[in-house]
Amino acid sequence: MNAPIKVGLIGANPGRGWALSSHLPALLSPLCRDHLQLVAVATSREETARKAAEKFNVAKSFAGYEGLVSDPEIDLVIVSVKLPAHYEIVRAAIDAGKHVYCEWPLGISVDEARALADRAASSGVHTMIGLQGRQSPVLRHAAALIDSGRIGAVLSVSVVASGFGWGAAIEEGNAYLFDKRNGATMDVITGGHMLDALIDMFGSLDQVSAILETVRKETAIVEVEELQRFRSFGATVALPGAEVAEGGSSVIRAKQSFVPTSPDQMILQGRLGGRTLLSLHIRGGMLRASGLLIEVTGSEGELRISGPAGVLQMMPLTLEAAWGTQTSLRPIEVPPEQDGEALAALGPVAANIARAYRRFADDIRSGTRTVPDFALAAQRQALLQDIAIAASTGQRISRND
Repeated sequence: MNAPIKVGLIGANPGRGWALSSHLPALLSPLCRDHLQLVAVATSREETARKAAEKFNVAKSFAGYEGLVSDPEIDLVIVSVKLPAHYEIVRAAIDAGKHVYCEWPLGISVDEARALADRAASSGVHTMIGLQGRQSPVLRHAAALIDSGRIGAVLSVSVVASGFGWGAAIEEGNAYLFDKRNGATMDVITGGHMLDALIDMFGSLDQVSAILETVRKETAIVEVEELQRFRSFGATVALPGAEVAEGGSSVIRAKQSFVPTSPDQMILQGRLGGRTLLSLHIRGGMLRASGLLIEVTGSEGELRISGPAGVLQMMPLTLEAAWGTQTSLRPIEVPPEQDGEALAALGPVAANIARAYRRFADDIRSGTRTVPDFALAAQRQALLQDIAIAASTGQRISRND
């Protein structure tokens, strides 16, 4: 058996954050242990880096990224920090000769993404972008059914989804997501993950018209616990200065607010794979109505994918379909996968990351390049830039990726 690939994780906050709920459970699970070995962690402060190393039983900790990317023991660097810091860290890791996994999106702009993709290609290192939604067994099985011709020729795809974030309230640590200057907007994050999964299933988005709009003009800043209660529909949010009826225990009174510039509505029409019509609407926040509904209409049947929110890369999904003489949709069982029970125990947030890691490890060991890499990341960011141009000009844009 090959020795595990030595991994350093940048952004390993021991108390909160995306890496804590996704990368760390995946890396430390038996599913990845034979493939990847976490040997170092880094955060922006020495205290949190040391606590992370102790909590996750890792030998090395670094305050800042510089020491980690230059450590000769490390083969693979994972970058799980806020988007504005991606470019500097990823570039340093590539220049140090490390393989790199970076969270989506790769850069704050198309230019940054292309520069990093070109740098990685010149260096010969393996790269992976965190578009892990395509690893979902539900999406893979749906694609297999479609490719087998069960529902005939695909005529149209209709998507309605919630953005999960970008709603009426947010905790202070993630308020940067609502500022379009930081690049981590709803159309880029939720929209980018969604479009990558759809393109992976149905082919490139060749024509597109779009509306990107900020409907909510004020966003409340609330505590993390209050946000969790709000997202579970256990409360509503009152903006600063708003009158609130007495005795309203289900009302969260926000003490601060700000003006968002990220879109909270993304409406898109286009054509996938040269012929399949696409209609997509992502709405900011968590919704009581359909969190995620993807309906595929074929010449001989229909297929439906659903889930609690539009961030399909981290949500449990269900599959229904009907074809031939069947008159109504019925649940479709997804075939069991290798290590299925262990993956299910991880939960959908970490499981798709674990699936992606195993494929990436296979690529690094064998020299193959099968995972979504930085070149694809730059291509997807160029698509999102075209969507923004279509929205700002009102024009339909034709593309030829």
